[in-house]
Formats: sequence, C-alpha cells, structure tokens
Amino acid sequence: RRGRWQDAYRTLAALEEKFGSSDDKDNAVPSLNVYQTVLIAFVEAGEYDHMNSLLTRMRRRGVRPTVFTYNSLLKICAQTARWREAVSILSQCQREPGVNPDLVTFTSTIRACARARKTDKAMEIFRV
Repeated sequence: RRGRWQDAYRTLAALEEKFGSSDDKDNAVPSLNVYQTVLIAFVEAGEYDHMNSLLTRMRRRGVRPTVFTYNSLLKICAQTARWREAVSILSQCQREPGVNPDLVTFTSTIRACARARKTDKAMEIFRV
C-alpha cells in the first residue's frame, strides 16, 4: 500500500498535463476529489513533503482544500500517532482562507498527540 502513492501521483500528473499549465487557472483542472485522493495517499505513505507541495500546487491552480480535506489527512495522522504532522496540518487548516476547523479537526489532532503520548501537546490544543 505504501508504494501506491507513486501511482496516484503519476495519474494526477497526467491529468494536470492533459488540463494544461499548472499555473493557468483558466484551464480546467482536476477536481478537489482527485487532489484529496492523492493527498491521502501521500499521508498514508508518510510523504509529508509531497503532501505540502501538492497543497501548494492545487492552490495555485485555484483548487482550495476544505475542512473535509484537512480532516481526512488528520484522521490518518491520528490512526498512526503522527503527532508532529497532525499539528502541522492543523496549523495549515487554521491559516487556510475560508476554512473553519471543526470538532473533527481538533479531535483528530488531539488523538494523534495522545496516541504518541504527547499529552502536554494534546492539552494545549484542547485549550485552544
């Protein structure tokens, strides 16, 4: 399963090529669902640099992540106790224009911290 992120990324790259320049917002672009699928594959494989690059790229193309996008990524971090990544994703979510973190956002981040035995960090997030 960990190797499948490369297949997902290649498929996305082919779609982006088909739709035109990654900086041309006037061209059709892959849907948010396509990007979310690849983002999830990156997080499942622990490819956080790729995840961050793709978030930047999709924003440039005019595709904005939603709270659902962030929650999907955070749930994986919670399942795997990747607390640092969860805190980073939460921070990005909080800075994303038009996205309001919800109960799932905070609960998933706290769960990732708790599973990694980072109770101080979990309590810090809880108090926010």
